[in-house]
Amino acid sequence: LDRLLAGCGRLRMVAPERGALAVNLVTAARGIRHGVLKVIVTRGAGSRGYKLPPEPVTTVVWGTMESEPLQSRPIEIRWCETMVTANPATAGLKTLGRLDQVLARAEWSQPEVREGLMTSTEGRLIGGTASNVFLVTGDRLLTPALGRAGIAGVMRRVVLEAARNAGILVCVSDLPPSAVAGAAEIFLTNALTGIRPVHTLGAQAWSTGPIT
Repeated sequence: LDRLLAGCGRLRMVAPERGALAVNLVTAARGIRHGVLKVIVTRGAGSRGYKLPPEPVTTVVWGTMESEPLQSRPIEIRWCETMVTANPATAGLKTLGRLDQVLARAEWSQPEVREGLMTSTEGRLIGGTASNVFLVTGDRLLTPALGRAGIAGVMRRVVLEAARNAGILVCVSDLPPSAVAGAAEIFLTNALTGIRPVHTLGAQAWSTGPIT
């Protein structure tokens, strides 16, 4: 909800009232032992073209899907050729405009490859097609800054808070792709899949380290 409402503000959308939305979502998820609750907020109906409606009426829709918990086993990943478009106006936001990620995910079909790392059009490490990336170098936990591209994931926030509470030195900064090769540990985060250690990327391999 924090991210959703903050995103509405940045996109100049009339945000739904938080209390009422929270009650509706709790009601929708009642009885689901484990699963997904997806919420989509739009500006509502408008005329043809890009001009905003003079009196927008926000539309909120949600849906649920039951699922089994996924174990965070070590995974194999790859590099993607498709890059993430750099745009500070929408960087960090979770929107429906995910064409870069759709094209990147279409680059492979091997079931053993579970995720692909993406760089920005400016040549910076951003994250996976559906995940944020963390690198361990020495006693530091590194993750890319997302002020110009990428998505600020909910699990990313949880991990950053947990690391700081554990006394782990956290560095959020612009990272080159070469930082991956020099990392002692790599893991990916996603709200649905949790923390996934990376064991293989091309010819390089890692074991699940103590920070992960």
